[in-house]
Amino acid sequence: MGRCCHGPSAHEALAGQEEDGAFKTARGKVYPQGLNIAIAQAVADFVQHTFSVSQTQQMPAEFADLVANDFVEDDIVQPDYYS
Repeated sequence: MGRCCHGPSAHEALAGQEEDGAFKTARGKVYPQGLNIAIAQAVADFVQHTFSVSQTQQMPAEFADLVANDFVEDDIVQPDYYS
């Protein structure tokens, strides 16, 4: 049995592309807010219980350009690839 109790073919298959060229799978890659929170909490718990953090540690300067905060609103689906 799948993840829901609906019969076969009750949901549109996420295969192929929309009329505008976007992949249909883009809708399926967005996690529900509760799942995002659970994943974030699990990662935070793991890090806090696994690594001791020193207040004097700093990230090496050569990694500063790699820091990114590319957050978007909940209703925006980002592209599957960047061309």
